[in-house]
Amino acid sequence: MNNDPINLLERFFNGATSAEEERTLTEWLRDKSESDPELAEYYRSKWAATNGTMDSQTKARIHARIRETIDGSAPEAPAPRRRLLGRLLPWAAAACIAVAGFVGWYNYAQISARQGHLFEIYTEKGQKTNITLPDGTHVWLNSASKLSYDSRYNLRSREVNLVGEGYFEVAKDPERQFRVNTGNYTVEALGTAFNVKSYPGDRTSVTTLFEGKVRIDDGDGFTTTLDPMEAVAYDTVDGGFTKSGSGRTQFAGLWRNNELIVESGTTLEKLTELLDREYNIRFVFRSERIKQLRFEGIIKNNNLQNVLQLIGLSGEVSYTIEDNTVVLDEKR
Repeated sequence: MNNDPINLLERFFNGATSAEEERTLTEWLRDKSESDPELAEYYRSKWAATNGTMDSQTKARIHARIRETIDGSAPEAPAPRRRLLGRLLPWAAAACIAVAGFVGWYNYAQISARQGHLFEIYTEKGQKTNITLPDGTHVWLNSASKLSYDSRYNLRSREVNLVGEGYFEVAKDPERQFRVNTGNYTVEALGTAFNVKSYPGDRTSVTTLFEGKVRIDDGDGFTTTLDPMEAVAYDTVDGGFTKSGSGRTQFAGLWRNNELIVESGTTLEKLTELLDREYNIRFVFRSERIKQLRFEGIIKNNNLQNVLQLIGLSGEVSYTIEDNTVVLDEKR
């Protein structure tokens, strides 16, 4: 868990914080004033990223909320999400007004020139989430994944880093390309929908396009453009790219509907790695032979017990569950 307060604040507004993280955030905010430089920079960057405006009635309402907070009307005890949001909004408004009304252009420019803060949204094993970026781009994150971006996102550029798997519906902006960095290559788009699967430890990293157009660039001389229902796979071992058509793309992105895709030729050993990521459960093999059994299909992965029963239908594998561990053996 990343307890950096600004990161927690970003995660909160994306609905991705746990109860423990919200308590940590509440304690941190309790000791801060509305003019705190760290908060001011954060809210300034978020306000600028929206290209927002504020009319006089909105300002009056915000000033009233700020006065309530200064007078000590905000709750003292840690509160659930709805009440915590009520506490955070005045802080956001106060910081925005303070920067807009009382900071000179020179200081404002210096703040803008600083290195931005890096925000991270992540999922643990067995979790999925979806968020909306400041430009309106929608992102779905699969299990054991992380999305990070700079606080200056949407000011001059739109760039994110992905570890794991994400599905993107990109808000259109002809002046600012949207980029996803995977570590091995970059996906560039203007307004489109695509899926990127790039987990550490996986041999291949795959980008699949559903709508619009994207450009793949590895920064080392290779570039290609995808049309809808095309995919490109990067081999992390030999460094090569392979482009394919609709045969591969039809299954990408189904994980958003809680469907687990087992591609043709997947070994049982590899399948258990997928299940560990999906359900956060450990697998132990009592037989080396069954590791190489091969499976394929689409699993409606709403219940681990159902998945294990499907594996058992192979007629060659038995299983037992001990605490958070599944023991796999040859069927006797």
